[in-house]
Amino acid sequence: MTHKDVGAVTVFNTTTQTIAKVIYTGAVTNHVTFCYSNNKLLMLVTVGGENKVRIFDVADNFKQTDTINVDAMPHGIWVSPDGKQAYIGLEFSDEVQHIDLQTTQVVSTIKIGQSPQALIYADNAVANLNSNEGLTPLNDTAETQVVVMQSIDKTSSSAGKLVIRTIGLIDLIEQQFKGLNPNASYSLFLSKSNTAPYTNDFGINNFKTDAQGKYAGQSTGLVKHVNDNTKNSYTHIVLMEMEAREPVLLQ
Repeated sequence: MTHKDVGAVTVFNTTTQTIAKVIYTGAVTNHVTFCYSNNKLLMLVTVGGENKVRIFDVADNFKQTDTINVDAMPHGIWVSPDGKQAYIGLEFSDEVQHIDLQTTQVVSTIKIGQSPQALIYADNAVANLNSNEGLTPLNDTAETQVVVMQSIDKTSSSAGKLVIRTIGLIDLIEQQFKGLNPNASYSLFLSKSNTAPYTNDFGINNFKTDAQGKYAGQSTGLVKHVNDNTKNSYTHIVLMEMEAREPVLLQ
């Protein structure tokens, strides 16, 4: 089983009902699945915070054998019955990526619509291999916007990513931050200021980081108005550390 917030996978011994092993796989560990490939039982894990798929050899005490780089926020994963192909849902990219497990390379990317998470692979579902009937991508006009926030202090390792999705008249803002102060309070907001000090003109979220200086969460707001051409538009998204009252990340 995966532990998304901890970034780990726990292996249970179902015979003894005990924990056999804990594997630290990386931030935002989402899904795990198993398959036989070249007569080996493999465990595949999607690590959303690092945009990676990790592969482990079960028979060799879950030794990691490969890492595959994919697009933003890999989530659901499904492997073809012959163990040769894997398909990864990319929650932040609104895509599915096809991986050749024989070469551990991404071979194609499919636009699929908002926030793909779980996947099911249906073997022999298409009678005519030359037909694309029912296989055209969704015409999803509510395109996701990915915003990368940059550290104001160029020597800092802090970073942030926002994924903004339109839901009716407002936006859903999914947030990922790392490299911040541990157990510290922060405020994420929109500002109309062009330069520091940045005024908080529309609050998006207030949160507290974990012991590793990370945070993942979501809230609603009006980020769609950033960088529009109206006179009263917001010009920046700002993350401020509340104790020091200092902006640390900016877009």
